[in-house]
Amino acid sequence: MLQTFFRINNTFLENAYKISVIISTYNSEEWLEKVLWGYEMQTEKNFELILADDGSKQPTFDLIKKMQEEVSYPIVHVWQEDDGFQKSRILNKSLVVAKSDYILMSDGDCIPRADFIEVHLKHQQKGYFLSGGYFMLPIDISKAITKEDIVSQNCFNIGWLKEKGLKASFKNQKLTSKGLLQDLLNKTTPTNASWNGHNASGWKADILNVNGFDERMQYGGQDRELGERLMNSGIKSKQIRYSAICIHLDHPRGYKNEASILKNKSIREETRRLKKTRTDFGVIKTSSESSETESMVKISAVIITFNEEEHIEKCLKSLVDVADEIVVVDSLSTDRTKTICEKYNVKFVEQAFLGYKEQKNFAIDQAAHNHILSLDGDEALSEELKKSIYKLKSKWNKDGYFVNRRNNYCGQWIKHSDWYPDRKLRLFKKGKGEWKGINPHDSYKLKDASNSGKLKGDLLHWIYRDYFEHNQKMDRFSTISAHSYLELGIKSSAWKILYRPTWAFFKSYFLRLGFLDGLNGFIICVQSAHVTFLKYIKLYQLQKKKLKHKE
Repeated sequence: MLQTFFRINNTFLENAYKISVIISTYNSEEWLEKVLWGYEMQTEKNFELILADDGSKQPTFDLIKKMQEEVSYPIVHVWQEDDGFQKSRILNKSLVVAKSDYILMSDGDCIPRADFIEVHLKHQQKGYFLSGGYFMLPIDISKAITKEDIVSQNCFNIGWLKEKGLKASFKNQKLTSKGLLQDLLNKTTPTNASWNGHNASGWKADILNVNGFDERMQYGGQDRELGERLMNSGIKSKQIRYSAICIHLDHPRGYKNEASILKNKSIREETRRLKKTRTDFGVIKTSSESSETESMVKISAVIITFNEEEHIEKCLKSLVDVADEIVVVDSLSTDRTKTICEKYNVKFVEQAFLGYKEQKNFAIDQAAHNHILSLDGDEALSEELKKSIYKLKSKWNKDGYFVNRRNNYCGQWIKHSDWYPDRKLRLFKKGKGEWKGINPHDSYKLKDASNSGKLKGDLLHWIYRDYFEHNQKMDRFSTISAHSYLELGIKSSAWKILYRPTWAFFKSYFLRLGFLDGLNGFIICVQSAHVTFLKYIKLYQLQKKKLKHKE
């Protein structure tokens, strides 16, 4: 159950604050204490500070109790039970609690300069919100800052920071610019004046008018989406990144999650496209998050492997944020493939190799969900393809989806010949088709009357690391193909042995522009002709053996 606790010290209980400062925090007592001392040093004293606590444990409660007795400003502690990264939710709760008509938001890892609140109040204007930035400090300087450095404001002194190891940078202008230079930098900076959760302020009525933060959104741009709705509603933004200064204390970001980033990007794109001014998932709930989540299809990623220790981790990392289940069907690998897979939450099935198409159909049968993403162990999703798949989960309306496969040959990404775009159908509904074709060149075939679409982004394929490996596999693949052709009754002849390789080279190198990939493009096209030659010459020999056997 979600709970909210409030703790307020006994100062300024009347609604007389010029500004309410909302600071987000989560289990970060060392940084939070420094930030709270930063607010004690403010030149503007008429404010309340609200700690928007996303589920911190007892040490944070203990720190707040201690600081309430030591600082002169009121601290309001708004807490909710830990439910993962739910910053949007706790900020909305804190917004409702705020007593002032004007809101300043920052984070529990950003120490404000003494004039921080004063600058925001100086620039506040009806019909606008203010956009500030931060000055990022490396971890060693972040740890070195003491209470005394904050009280003396040494931590904002560029000379002091350089003594501690800060490197020269144009960004240092944030700490040194004043007067006309400061105004000029604010007006000419190429950085958009967006709502930044670490340093932004606006009128409470404007924020409530757009219904606050979208609580579907977790880490990654949820603050900027609020700003986009504010601007869609007619509120303008004003840049003060060189005036309102806070220093950002560095720290690991264990909450960073690619899936939430992709989801947030999708929501932001919709906000911009539809020019939305309100969210249904904000302070006032008019839609159910659970119903939206339930409407998203669940995808099982199925992978076949054999001795894929070199590539399998790239494959798995690319899947963890878009797949609801990962199934690995392994053909009894003798390397570290199984050990690497055990580091991830995968269903690992060992099955002696049945043949390429047979093994892949077997893998589909192991999947728990009805929507399948099928990969080999030496393939991975590009960032653009991951975004496409994540969007697809909420609007899947075809039986299958094709993607372009980009092949990496001896360290070079190939852009032409028969190797790109190497179109593959890799996402499909279970039961709408099956893996077919002639081993080893299998492909997924949809049933008649099925419909298909195409996704943006590439499926990345590390095909051969060197020419020796290429030669080895061509010899093996040509043997498999020759036997498959024989079983299917496909015939070889002297004409096919001469014509098919020649046509394979001409088509790939000239018609499909293989020559644009340089030397490797030439080698690929030669090998294409070579494997075609091997396939038909081996088939010719098998035919002769079969004929002799009958005689």
